[in-house]
Amino acid sequence: MNVTNHPPEIILIDDDPLQHLICKKILSNVGFNGDFRSYFTGLEGINHVLTQNHTRSEHPNTIVFLDLNMPIMDGWEFLRRFKKLEQRIKSNYSIYILTSSILNSERKNAASYKEVLGYFQKPLLTEYLDWIFQDFKKARSLGTILNTVLK
Repeated sequence: MNVTNHPPEIILIDDDPLQHLICKKILSNVGFNGDFRSYFTGLEGINHVLTQNHTRSEHPNTIVFLDLNMPIMDGWEFLRRFKKLEQRIKSNYSIYILTSSILNSERKNAASYKEVLGYFQKPLLTEYLDWIFQDFKKARSLGTILNTVLK
């Protein structure tokens, strides 16, 4: 799936190795041709964010699938730390919760973070990707239009 000329990078932050295999398989099945990174704790994920060059053009937006319940650093702590980052860094990421939790309280808590764009139940499904990639294309088109108009 060629989302744009520069497909997004996708990061999965989840402590379950099976979820990483499922995610890779689903992405392969839909023809995703971007970079995929796997992290098993929120700490690994936030460290990745902190060490990136955020002026990079090869991945102007990164899609993050974030599990909520993990050891070492859970998804909630990842979100708290991510929220404190500069806007120029946060604007490079689109965060989607991907969790096995069915608790309405967790869904509401996730919705309180403006950085979270969606909440999905595991496993990753092609329908989720279709929705996310359509939204990604619309945002990219709007960004291109705005950049052209503002120049």
